[in-house]
Parts: sequence; structure tokens; C-alpha cells
Amino acid sequence: MTLPEAVKSCYAKYFTLKGRASRSEYWWFYFFRYLGSVLLSIAGIGLFSVSRLESGAAAFFCLLPAMLLIIGSIAPAIAIMVRRLHDSNHSGGWIWLFFLLSLISNWAIGVLNNVYEHSWAYGLDESPTTQFMLLTFCLLALALELPWLIFMCRGSTPGDNRYGARPGDLPNSKATPDSQTEEALRRAAAPEVPPVESR
Repeated sequence: MTLPEAVKSCYAKYFTLKGRASRSEYWWFYFFRYLGSVLLSIAGIGLFSVSRLESGAAAFFCLLPAMLLIIGSIAPAIAIMVRRLHDSNHSGGWIWLFFLLSLISNWAIGVLNNVYEHSWAYGLDESPTTQFMLLTFCLLALALELPWLIFMCRGSTPGDNRYGARPGDLPNSKATPDSQTEEALRRAAAPEVPPVESR
């Protein structure tokens, strides 16, 4: 699946939690989402700096397109994550674990960042030991994101599974016969009538 196909598919299935999604569809959509928000943010910051306006409202309107893209793609991002879990034959309920781990990870990184910036207030020195300890905790917090990454990178279940047909495969229902097969079936269904001899 290509980038335009993935984006079109995700927005067409905006709230669809049923079915399956391939790895390429998932990762192309996330690439579009993050690259789009980064590019729109850079453009907004550039526009804000060129406009020479210093109000908060001007900054808000300059960054509005990036915010709309992020907010507008929350529902399809959740939906494609559930469909991606279905593709590897896992329940969409796993998404709650990923959200919980992500919240814990982001909270821990925020706390560690605060501790590092205000280490003097916590009685910590800036020795290599303290920095190593904070870096270790930060890496452990990031490791909480690993289950999500592993599940999203898993391959598709071969063939059909309990959530439907494999993305890109034709459904296993009756295949459309080609013209030769169609003609053979027609002949087999119609009984041959012997020709009537005229006297």
C-alpha cells in the first residue's frame, strides 16, 4: 500500500474498528500524521516570525493547521491501531494497555526532566553518577513503549482470522470465474438434447 492509499483508507474508515489493517497502511498513516504536523508547525512558526506579531492569538492561529491535523487524526489513528491488532489476531482491547504504558512513560520522562533541570533543589549534584541514574530511568520509561512497537511491527496472520480476511487478499468467498470456466459451467448445467430427425 502506498502513502496516498493508506491516508485515503484511514480517513475513509474514520471510526471503523472492525476488520484488519496491514503494516504498510499503519506505518504510512503514522508517517503522514507526524510529518504533516511537523511541516505545518514549521510553516506556522515561520509565518509567526515573519508576521512580527507578538500576541498569543497570532501564535495560536499560525499553529492552528497543525493542531487541526493532529486533532482530526486522533480517531482514525485509534481505529487503525485496533485494526492493526486485529491483523495479528489480537483483541483491540490491548490498546488500553498501550495507552496506560504510554501515560506512565510520558509522566516518568516529565518527572525525570523536572528532576534533572532542578537537581540543585533535590539535593542532587551534576556528577556523572547522577546523570547516569537519570538516563537509566529515562531509558526504562521509554522501554514501556516497546510492547506497542512490537505489536505494531508484527506480521499479518496468514489467510483469514477471526477479524476477517487478510488485507490485500481476495475474500475466500466464491471467486469470480473467468470466461472459459463460465462457459464450461453453462454447458454442464444445460442438458444436451439430441437433435430431432425429420422424416
